[in-house]
Amino acid sequence: MTLAATGAFLRISTTGAVLRLLLCLLLALPAAAWPQGWKELRTVEADPKVLSAKLGLPLQSVQNAFLEVEGQPLQVNTILCASSQDAVKLHSRLGQPQRIFARDSTVTELVCQDAYLLQQAIYALELKARKQSYRVTFRAAGLQECAPMAWNRMFNACRTSDRKTVDELSSAFKFSRQLVLRNPKAEVEPAEPRFGFPEFTVAVNVDSEAFGLTPGTAGKTGATPFWPADDAELKTLAGEAVGSQKDKVRALLSHVHQNMRYGGVSGSRWGVKKFLQQKTGQCWDYSDLFITLCRSQGIPARQVMGWMVPGGGHVWAEVWTGSGWLGVDPTAGALAGSDLVPLFTSEDGRVPVLYTSSVSVVKR
Repeated sequence: MTLAATGAFLRISTTGAVLRLLLCLLLALPAAAWPQGWKELRTVEADPKVLSAKLGLPLQSVQNAFLEVEGQPLQVNTILCASSQDAVKLHSRLGQPQRIFARDSTVTELVCQDAYLLQQAIYALELKARKQSYRVTFRAAGLQECAPMAWNRMFNACRTSDRKTVDELSSAFKFSRQLVLRNPKAEVEPAEPRFGFPEFTVAVNVDSEAFGLTPGTAGKTGATPFWPADDAELKTLAGEAVGSQKDKVRALLSHVHQNMRYGGVSGSRWGVKKFLQQKTGQCWDYSDLFITLCRSQGIPARQVMGWMVPGGGHVWAEVWTGSGWLGVDPTAGALAGSDLVPLFTSEDGRVPVLYTSSVSVVKR
């Protein structure tokens, strides 16, 4: 069930146009509290008794705020519950964790079709912490080369100690005697090999900040075997996706997110051309395509491997802004949030790591 399904919230449709949002809303704040340049169209107070009866929870108030920012609509819905415990229960029943949040005794829903805008709103509202620290531990092997479509199967075989499958897949991997993480302070120690190739134990503290910049130097824009940025078809596609928009990165994120479908083989890495043809893939495919399109437009981009909290292994990207590397999540069509835990970076698309155990990610 969603808030809209109860009939208590009026919805508006949004266009695919993108805009930058700095949202600061608290329940029952006066119109003057909106950021400069924002226009409040109207605020509707719904009868909380109707929703209370349907959900079986005592509600104090229901409010729907309709806004216009740079000519674009945004709707923010809030429910004030009788207690924080009731807010948690309501959030659990409504679902939609990417756009409905419980904070204290308030449940907030953001109604917006643009993923980039939605992500900005979440952090501006402090519905998620902008900064988060994690302690990550796991076993892993360094890689020089691997067959992309075998990576996920090999990880699962190592994780479950399926020696037969590990032996069958080993010929598709070229292992390294080193393991290099993004964080130079990572604790990396040789482990007792279990499968005939070098393994390491890893313990690392990772600080993740939504929309934060990672220091470094300007990256590359050239084509690689994984990112055919000089391909004429891809150059044309990227140019059409960007059009006259000044924010090329945002335009490419939107294009990839809206035109590709998430699904198919778990952990797939089909290759950019095949992914573009079949239009179905997973996070690695989204990252590869986005990086290729960026590089074809002269935007330095690289790949990031790590973990999503909650969730599991994830692959995303970073683009060079001139003053640092900005994390972007092509699968989500948005900037990277603090729930993404970066562990490894690839400048050319080669995979630097094979996890050989489950990965423990704990908030510090």
